[in-house]
Amino acid sequence: MYIPPEIILSIVDYLDCTPDSSTSDRATLIALRSANKDFYAVVTTVLFRDFSLHYGVSRSIPQMQGIALSSVIRPHVRSLFIPSESFFPLGKDVQFNTRDYYPWSRGSALDWLTVPDYSQALPVRKGSKGRPSHAKQTLMFHYPFREFPTKPWQGFSLRKKEFREQEQGYSTALSNLIETCENLEEIHIALGLGEDTARMLTFGKILGKHLMPQIVAKGIRKLVISVPSAHNISLPFTEYVETSNERFGHLPNFSSLESLVIESCYGSSAETASKDFVALLDTLTGLNYFKLSLSSPMSQHSTKGVSCYPISSACHNLTTVKLSSLFLGENEDFLEDFLSAVPTITDLVLYHIALPISSRLPENHSLLAKTWRSLFQHISSVLLRLTTFQFRHLMYGATPEPIWWNRDKKDVLLLLPKTVNNEQLTALAWSLSLAGAELVSPFDEDLKGLRFLRKVVRERRVGQNLSIDTYSEDVPITMWAEGREQWTYLADE
Repeated sequence: MYIPPEIILSIVDYLDCTPDSSTSDRATLIALRSANKDFYAVVTTVLFRDFSLHYGVSRSIPQMQGIALSSVIRPHVRSLFIPSESFFPLGKDVQFNTRDYYPWSRGSALDWLTVPDYSQALPVRKGSKGRPSHAKQTLMFHYPFREFPTKPWQGFSLRKKEFREQEQGYSTALSNLIETCENLEEIHIALGLGEDTARMLTFGKILGKHLMPQIVAKGIRKLVISVPSAHNISLPFTEYVETSNERFGHLPNFSSLESLVIESCYGSSAETASKDFVALLDTLTGLNYFKLSLSSPMSQHSTKGVSCYPISSACHNLTTVKLSSLFLGENEDFLEDFLSAVPTITDLVLYHIALPISSRLPENHSLLAKTWRSLFQHISSVLLRLTTFQFRHLMYGATPEPIWWNRDKKDVLLLLPKTVNNEQLTALAWSLSLAGAELVSPFDEDLKGLRFLRKVVRERRVGQNLSIDTYSEDVPITMWAEGREQWTYLADE
């Protein structure tokens, strides 16, 4: 029986085809691909459009070589996921402990608090250099990363033939893969296992020397960079030109790049790279989508570093901006400067943003350095094309008082209501209790400011014949608590 390709596509689109995902239905897709020639053609398109490199350098190199040589598969590759683990000596099965498991990690995660032996919760290396039945031979630490679990003193070095062959083979295979995938649109670089090791630095040089020129030459439109900490952002740009000593290398011309997404778990140590990062943004003249976010909102090590990154005023085509998990310090005007520099924004998303509060007492509202009401007014005055906005957990925060035995502590204290729905709000439950809340503030002025912004956006949408249901100034705020005396500071743990 003949089934139209459109019907087949609508069926297989319901299946998760993300490589190495715990919920992946790739086995089902592979079975459907073998059903008949009609399914084969359609499923091949879906199965390989989001392509992920295998963990383990001994597996990723032949995988890349195979795809580059396949005239059937490579035209369907639209998005390429390049994890740093693809250059590390790992087997097929990699187990992480939950503390070192990043949101973009692909593999099983063991809860190190519940396993009988802590060593069992560490990443396990399974392959030719270790036998799974012997824990001491297969044990692999996340940091410091060990090339040979049984010989921790033998590290990675390009002076050794084995590692030179891995570097050369991986570099060549990656260059050929990017060059031959003629319909490639998006590249996702993700750093994970082995942060700040010699092998990771070599991986960064490979990306800068072999990947970045290909991105420029092929006119890749979308780039996603996921890093454990903000100071890792520059790693993929290392040695864009081999002789460069600059943090980001000699900056490439990314004028064809339309979408840039930067994800980081922590914002610490970002200041040292901020100048070079701004210089990079100056080259993104074709950018229309920008997202800067942290995966661990307001958590330990906090977000103070990332908030120092302004966006380039050269991005004249920027229409969609998503910012999340930022804590702005007392003297940081990042958000207002950012919005003023890109008046072309039509869609603005702000999640988990905390403005600084200069006094520990919420009654002293007049002492606030910044208020959400003033920011809402600023948005309405500078973003004259804004027709869509999404807010969640806009609040106030403060850095805790330093104590002599823990001066480097950077957790953010959030100003939150003591109780929600007559239940005490704890540090561990605040996000769940206030799920969906747009504005979390005890100040009536902030509520009035949000309603004013809604009214402005609603009028613009009316003028453009757009839907106005969710932009009525009469729509109640998802979460609103009154009574300033009922608010306190809680650390996000």
